[in-house]
Amino acid sequence: MRKSAMFLAIVAIVACLACDVRAELIEFRFSGTVTRIQLGDVWGPPPEIPHPWDKVQVGDPWSLKYTFDSAALPFLTHVEEDGGGCAWYETIQACHVKVGKAVWQPNALFPEYGAGEIMAFDNYPERDEYDVYIVGDNAAVTIELFFWGPETIWDSFELPLCGDIPLSSFTYRCFGLYLYFGPECQVGFYGSVDQHSCRMRR
Repeated sequence: MRKSAMFLAIVAIVACLACDVRAELIEFRFSGTVTRIQLGDVWGPPPEIPHPWDKVQVGDPWSLKYTFDSAALPFLTHVEEDGGGCAWYETIQACHVKVGKAVWQPNALFPEYGAGEIMAFDNYPERDEYDVYIVGDNAAVTIELFFWGPETIWDSFELPLCGDIPLSSFTYRCFGLYLYFGPECQVGFYGSVDQHSCRMRR
């Protein structure tokens, strides 16, 4: 009986340690260059964009970093007969965006609008994809990475961690930041995704 209890305790400790190794906060960082600026109201006169966003120009650098729980489970999955599929993870806990010299860092994320969401696609439909969607305060941020082809760069749609984003392999890489300053002033900043890095948060 004591041996059985000791064995179960060891199993529990090993399982707990394995969980702790994976259940860490990870920080992803993407960066690139602004390639397009779009005003929401195309029919009216150009809106007065608040400072410092009015100083952002095409060609300026942008960066996005966000933290998420490495042990998060998907809240929605879809699996095809050929094994491909996709999964949605609501796991992003904080983010920081810089475009030119302007900074957006939400005070709170809005989960009712799908905030803090990561989507991973494996050969579905006929593409691998990594998407990020963050909503908070008066803005929304997106990262879209697509790969089309007969082969795949992933073999699953588990939550990508450090080392799982082969950025140069994606054929389409796009960043977007949509800011809402009122019914007469909405601005979108879009750019290429040129660099990616990852680190563990302690």
